[in-house]
Amino acid sequence: MKWLLGSGGKGGKPPARRRKGPQARRQQPAQPLFDWRPPRWLVSSLVVTVMIGVTLWYLPKEQWLPIDRIRLQGSFEHVDRQELKRRLDPYLGQGFFTVDIKGLQQRIDDLPWVRESRVRRVWPNGLQLRVIERQPVARFDDRRLLDSNGELFTADARQFMDLPLVHGYAEESREVLEHYARLKPRFTALGLEIREWVEDDKGALRLRLDNDMELRIGSRNRDSRIAQFLAVWPKYIKPQQELISAIDFRYSNGFAVAWKKPKENRPNKGRTQSNNSRDKRNV
Repeated sequence: MKWLLGSGGKGGKPPARRRKGPQARRQQPAQPLFDWRPPRWLVSSLVVTVMIGVTLWYLPKEQWLPIDRIRLQGSFEHVDRQELKRRLDPYLGQGFFTVDIKGLQQRIDDLPWVRESRVRRVWPNGLQLRVIERQPVARFDDRRLLDSNGELFTADARQFMDLPLVHGYAEESREVLEHYARLKPRFTALGLEIREWVEDDKGALRLRLDNDMELRIGSRNRDSRIAQFLAVWPKYIKPQQELISAIDFRYSNGFAVAWKKPKENRPNKGRTQSNNSRDKRNV
């Protein structure tokens, strides 16, 4: 019997088989994903920007971009331009970022004829000021006017004698003006204009019309008494308005008429007259 031997060496064990591994790869240097270099002009710009920033950082903030112009917007029919300029001058030269906007606005709002002001910065060294002027609608007394919002402000009212006198002792002048404004169109519809609307300290209302006639309304039921006058005006009062001095509506069931002098011009027909030149009518 023959024994078949493998190709191994002694001892009958086949020789260890040598593994052939992959060849070692040559080490390559890492490559960047993006090969980008900033242009020289960008580097120069960044350097200049940093230098300017450092310079500004060490300068007092009040010197950053000093204000050298203030632009005005709005109508200035009554606002004192010289006084306005005087109040703006201190803000020229202040820093763009540190200028006191609220303080400037308050100084402008304190002017009598200024209802409202608006201030904003305009890059890089300017301010824009918009002024809204008050619109007077009535005189309150010799030293004050009422604007369209019912607010009182100081002015020489004698220069505005064409405006009606609207005066009251209410806590809010706005309430007096609103009452006047609410009823004024009803007079205008009849061809009448109110020249004076005056409330005394007891709340009694007195009106004077453009025909110089006085209406005494009293403090109670004022709207209903005014409505009573407007109702009787076309038929009973208007035809004789030139002869009437005043009409008193403080009666519960009618009104009294005070006639102008001389007495001989007073109508006698169809009327009972008292010694004090008054007629009392029930309507």
